Amino acid sequence: MPLFNNLGELTGLAVGKINTNLIEFRKMIQVYNLPLSTSLLPFTSNPSTILHLKNKGFIEEGRDGDILILNKDLSLDYVIGKGNTLVQHGHVVKFGYFEQGDVQ
Repeated sequence: MPLFNNLGELTGLAVGKINTNLIEFRKMIQVYNLPLSTSLLPFTSNPSTILHLKNKGFIEEGRDGDILILNKDLSLDYVIGKGNTLVQHGHVVKFGYFEQGDVQ
């Protein structure tokens, strides 16, 4: 993610927080009252279609989509990526290259 000073000049790059997409996803549903199906699009099929990622963005045979399982309150329960459980009962059990700490 780009970092800017108070003049709007680029001063560096940083890694975004792991929970940013989840926060924005919840906001789309809880604040803007968008349906779940619409709220999923910016995080699933839209980027994969725009970027021509043929094996991403959809849960279908022959694709390698990751799966997030949410609780009714939209808190994260499970994440399965590349066949590995990464989050279990809301707690990270396997960290990726950039992740640290909790994802809630």
